[in-house]
Amino acid sequence: MEDGRYLIIKLAWRNIWRNKRRTIITVSAVVFAVTLSIFSWCFAVGEHEQMIDNTLKIHTGNLQVHDLGYWDDKTIYKSFAPPEELISFLDNDKRIEAYVRRLNVDALISSGADTDGVLLIGVEPERELKFSSIEKKKFRGEYLKPGDLEGIFLGETLAKNLNVDVGDKIVVICQDFYGGISAEVYNLTGTFRSGSPEMDRSMAFINLAAVQYLLSMEGRVSEVSLFLSESRALKKVARDIKGIVDLEEYEVMTWDELLPELVQVIELDNVFGYIFFGMIMLVVIFGILNTILMSVMERYREFGVMMALGTKPANLVRLILTESFFIAVLGVIVGNILGFAIAYYYTVVPFDLSSYSASLETFGMDPYIYTKIYVWVFLLTDIIIVLSTLLSALYPAIKASRLKPVRALRYV
Repeated sequence: MEDGRYLIIKLAWRNIWRNKRRTIITVSAVVFAVTLSIFSWCFAVGEHEQMIDNTLKIHTGNLQVHDLGYWDDKTIYKSFAPPEELISFLDNDKRIEAYVRRLNVDALISSGADTDGVLLIGVEPERELKFSSIEKKKFRGEYLKPGDLEGIFLGETLAKNLNVDVGDKIVVICQDFYGGISAEVYNLTGTFRSGSPEMDRSMAFINLAAVQYLLSMEGRVSEVSLFLSESRALKKVARDIKGIVDLEEYEVMTWDELLPELVQVIELDNVFGYIFFGMIMLVVIFGILNTILMSVMERYREFGVMMALGTKPANLVRLILTESFFIAVLGVIVGNILGFAIAYYYTVVPFDLSSYSASLETFGMDPYIYTKIYVWVFLLTDIIIVLSTLLSALYPAIKASRLKPVRALRYV
């Protein structure tokens, strides 16, 4: 039995090189499919991770803790004083890279005759520098400084709408915790461009203590946002925090619960990726089907002789499938090497889409995208390519196995 299998393998390897030109063309098609698929998936994964990372670092974090019901009704009355056991856990858990406390309120912001509505966010600048990338997005001036209760940091679009520059006075008006109208004057320290048009025209940051004073809410916050050192620990950390806080008073939400729109964008992009990958597979399947079918038809007399000498139809099927397997493996090996080389290059040198930066900003995407390389991308691509190749060879193999030796010997 083993000698028979070895003979089939030997014959299959010899047969694929009988027509080198056709084999090289077929292998090249597989190489192209593997290379393009690997690069496409590495690019898509890198794009998605970068999109998520940018969004999380700018504002939401991996995980947030709120007063129960806050996310559905974002008012200052759904605020809370973070319990000591939660803060102790956050300070001591090594999975948590940083955490910040924030107080959010809808407010009116004005300068001279210009007025606009904003989401005013009270932050702790010294903690935000460890957690948020918003400081790195500054466009003009400087970010907030710890202890500066008179500074305000605006989105660049918002600053243009208000016709203000760094150093100008800005009035903030809002309703405080007790229903009264509260107003304060702040100095514009700087502006930022986050990459998100919505954030750039509707967000303003001041020191947490300044917002708490403005709203008469000393010690209270809207959210505690966490950034994890390992995103894989997200579900476990969320579960641990839920075991610490009283879930009848607080809600613990992961980023995918906070940002369902982002999840939908990624899922939609994945659908287009699957369609593109499917189109590549169809081209490969039909290309290999045509090649194997031509090869089988040219060898009808050979197969007729083999069957006349006692070769079983099943062995003929094995022979043709083994030939296809060798073609697939050769293509996969070369395709993996080329795919890895191209994908690795773009992990160092970003893919430049700056010419489309205006469109990309609409989705909060960076115009410079780095690929991400994961073993599963290669394994999944290789398995699908090999199975697709074998599937495309199945019809010609079955067709050859059903030949009648007498008719095959007469075939010209």
